Amino acid sequence: MSRLKDLVYGIYSLQEKIEEYLNDEL
Repeated sequence: MSRLKDLVYGIYSLQEKIEEYLNDEL
């Protein structure tokens, strides 16, 4: 169960990084 939480947290943090990168590019 905790592994699933780690996966969700990893995806969430990755999504934030991608959004920040796209904002910087625009």
